[in-house]
Amino acid sequence: MIAQVFTLTGPGSGPGEVGQKAIAETKAAEGCEDFILLVDQTKGEGLAVVLWRDEAAMNAVAARREELRRDVQGETPELQVSEPRIYDVWSS
Repeated sequence: MIAQVFTLTGPGSGPGEVGQKAIAETKAAEGCEDFILLVDQTKGEGLAVVLWRDEAAMNAVAARREELRRDVQGETPELQVSEPRIYDVWSS
């Protein structure tokens, strides 16, 4: 399993309409195992963690992922979304 982690910075009280649609579309993608949004509203920081079955599943939606990221930033210009970091997931 692969974890794709985005760092989020900026004010906000959770995802807006475009963000909610982006999360739903990502979760519905073939090979997406889960989408977890961690938010510290007092600091204006968060993490979006997308768990993928494998690297092939993650790469299959790369172009669409970038479109969704731009759409979310268009809805909330003050929100900064980092390039993702990729991690192998180890679980027992």
